[in-house]
Amino acid sequence: MAAEDCTPLQLEGMLGFTGSVPNGLQYLPSGQHIVYPLAAGVVVRSIATGALAFLDPQQQGSNVTCLAISSDGRYLATGHDTFGSAKAFAYIWDVQKAIENCEDGNPSAGGCLVH
Repeated sequence: MAAEDCTPLQLEGMLGFTGSVPNGLQYLPSGQHIVYPLAAGVVVRSIATGALAFLDPQQQGSNVTCLAISSDGRYLATGHDTFGSAKAFAYIWDVQKAIENCEDGNPSAGGCLVH
């Protein structure tokens, strides 16, 4: 079967948290959501409802190694591992967009990649 004949699958859920990223489990300043890395992506989870949103940069094999939240909770920065002497990936996410998708029941939409 050719790749163009396949239907893309929508991500419906993620499980797991290894705790291997220092300070990887963080509360957003609102106190209503947590964020944590999961392989190459980040999970945004509502504490009250358990609703999820996924931030996925679509980088195969490039796991999150660090994350930081802006003081206002609007943005999330993630750093990713690299191989050999290649430059490491860093991404800036609009977390508020992820929260909107989380609350709207559209977890695969994730957040907006800013940079």
